[in-house]
Amino acid sequence: MTLEDPKTHLPPALRDSKLPWQPLFDDQAPCPRCGDSWTAHLGLLRFDLHVDWDSWRRQDGPSNEPPAWQLRLVNTHLDRETSSWELPSLETAAHVARSVHQLLLQELVTEARHALPHAA
Repeated sequence: MTLEDPKTHLPPALRDSKLPWQPLFDDQAPCPRCGDSWTAHLGLLRFDLHVDWDSWRRQDGPSNEPPAWQLRLVNTHLDRETSSWELPSLETAAHVARSVHQLLLQELVTEARHALPHAA
């Protein structure tokens, strides 16, 4: 089954993001549950975001701690994770992903500008 409009299944922080987030599972709703995951494909890079209420910190019983938000940056060409973060909130995870994306774009533009004079 495929979602007709995946944006309607995104939490507000991801829906408002400028990254192309997609829910990993068809039954995901805007209110995140344990095990929900989202991806954002950006050329040869991919952000993976996973929510985990049952992280290693909660092995000794129920906890009132907030969930762990695990964000990973994956180089899909090399099939290798390049960076990962554990973040305190979905809003922070969305902001970090957007900031990392902007930084990578700025680096690419800077590299291209330096290479252009040498191309002639």
